[in-house]
Amino acid sequence: MRIAYFELMGKDLPGGIAGDMSNASILDMLPDNEKFELMAYLEENLKKMPGLENVSLVVREEERNGEKGTNINFIFLDEYNHNHQHEHHHTHYTDIRDNIAGSELPDYAKNFSLKAFELLAEAERKAHGKDSIDEVAFHQVGERDSIADIVGFGLVLNYLNEKEPIKAIYSSPVPISHGKVHVGHGHGDEDGNMDVPVPAVMHQLADENTRPVNVDGEIVTPTGISIIRATMQIVNGKEIYLEANPITSPTHSGAGFGDNVYENAGPLRVHIGEAEQPLSAES
Repeated sequence: MRIAYFELMGKDLPGGIAGDMSNASILDMLPDNEKFELMAYLEENLKKMPGLENVSLVVREEERNGEKGTNINFIFLDEYNHNHQHEHHHTHYTDIRDNIAGSELPDYAKNFSLKAFELLAEAERKAHGKDSIDEVAFHQVGERDSIADIVGFGLVLNYLNEKEPIKAIYSSPVPISHGKVHVGHGHGDEDGNMDVPVPAVMHQLADENTRPVNVDGEIVTPTGISIIRATMQIVNGKEIYLEANPITSPTHSGAGFGDNVYENAGPLRVHIGEAEQPLSAES
């Protein structure tokens, strides 16, 4: 049975998960011809989303703390045509949901994206004491690059499944760091900082699925957690966190870096291969 395992904890250094790390980890595992094919597929299909028509990919191979991996950023040409200036604003969950539902994205990517944003909106609803997810307005998650991260990973999953279906997806426990992250003025404390992990992360996780790590800074983002949760729910029908990699015959492994650099944190690693049987958290 072909499965995937998201290794957030790492063997030597914790990795974490963010939207860009998720997409980068899959690109990193592919041979060059498939990597270029996937990049073209992402650009072509992301442009089908309202607001993402000017998207472009910037992909770099990097080495950090002795580990090699890939970094990916979604950029927007209209921002560069305006001296890199763009305003941070709030985007309502219902607008994002309706844009996805009404888009010409492949059905698999569309369903994944709707699920990921639903999970994210529910976490924000709890964090802000709203009665309904329809009342939620995103701040940083509403930025176009974050929308591209989530929709992009739905497209990545669709691409992989068209090549050879993945029957189950599992995750390691989630590393929980400490410190502060800047979220912008009007949010968090008077300086625009918020304690890590932020509420929109913790509202998505049960304590038994987390592990404390000694990293000062944000290595797990709300977007990243919603991506791995949606991935498991879509593929498995439920979330399953396993301490050990269950793959017995690996075929692909990739490492994805985010934009933040920490001296004691590594990449997100994703592994694909064969396992003998379906697993549960109790296995």
